[in-house]
Amino acid sequence: MKSGNLNFLEPSGLLQACNGTALPLPCLLIDIAIPNDSKINTTETENLSNKKNLEIEDSRMWKVRTVMVPVMIGALGTIKKELDQNLQLLPGHPSVTELQITLMSPAHIIHKVLG
Repeated sequence: MKSGNLNFLEPSGLLQACNGTALPLPCLLIDIAIPNDSKINTTETENLSNKKNLEIEDSRMWKVRTVMVPVMIGALGTIKKELDQNLQLLPGHPSVTELQITLMSPAHIIHKVLG
């Protein structure tokens, strides 16, 4: 699926934001997940290690520098200290509050319907 200059890689909640110019900006692989609050650290570590091959493959295939940016917010809103730094890498520099509202609203709705 494609939207502007963002590619949505459907199987894993992964976004790809590549700048299409000759500037030396990296291609961002944005890994979005909402794990259980108690597993936020392990989920981020597992996702980064599992997707390292994808990062390397993209760098070789497109001959651009590729950076994996994890965006993890726990199911109850827990965040890691590094989230602010990761968000500064994203286009538009969203705030943690904006992200929590955007990601938590659908999770809350699904919990109400299924719970």
